[in-house]
Amino acid sequence: MSATGDPLGSDEGGQDLLAAEYVIGVLDAAGRRRAEARLATDEAFARAVEAWEARLAPLAGEVAPRVPPAAVWDRIAAALPPAAVAPRARAAKAGLWHSLPFWRTAGLGGAVVAAAALVALAVILPPPGAPPGLTATLMPKSGKAALMVTVDRGKDMLMVMPAALDIPPSRVPELWLMPAGGAPRSLGVVSAEKPMMMKVPGELMGAIAPRVMLALSLEPPGGSPTGLPTGPVVAEGMVTQL
Repeated sequence: MSATGDPLGSDEGGQDLLAAEYVIGVLDAAGRRRAEARLATDEAFARAVEAWEARLAPLAGEVAPRVPPAAVWDRIAAALPPAAVAPRARAAKAGLWHSLPFWRTAGLGGAVVAAAALVALAVILPPPGAPPGLTATLMPKSGKAALMVTVDRGKDMLMVMPAALDIPPSRVPELWLMPAGGAPRSLGVVSAEKPMMMKVPGELMGAIAPRVMLALSLEPPGGSPTGLPTGPVVAEGMVTQL
């Protein structure tokens, strides 16, 4: 394995993405509590959260209306404990994910996919003057997206977002760069369950370019022992420029 991956929030780039996850509400309960505690003590993290709220909130207005039956909301309200209803004073900090207008327009279907799309859209759009962004969607033969990769060439980082990975318990997914006419190069073991940031050595990052293929193989725990794929390649996709 030639690169390492860190869960969101463990470095500077991860802090920014942790803030995004907090705003759209994809953290589990424990992760959200840690993020809220960090908000109270970490001014940089608080600023990142505010920036993501400002950046993502307008996207909710672009969602086509899909109004669920009123009975759906009644059942949700009945299932929630009283403590789950935030005081009005805290409503402004509840984030996009807890916006009632957002859910009433977006509907309940595809919630996780929609959240991933919001984060990916915001992350992969480069600021003015920056090099064009790169992205790849890795798909198996079934045609259902398995993994989305976005490239931050300024920081030599990859953002990896699993979509539909069915991984056997005895295997881990490993991401590979497949240069034309060259041997596969490992980009690292990725998570099958949650987004993560991966630091990539500069020489490998330089090889990630439009029309280069990325692939995902199933390997023993810890990654390929040979430096080459040893298990089946379960998904692949071409790098494209935004």
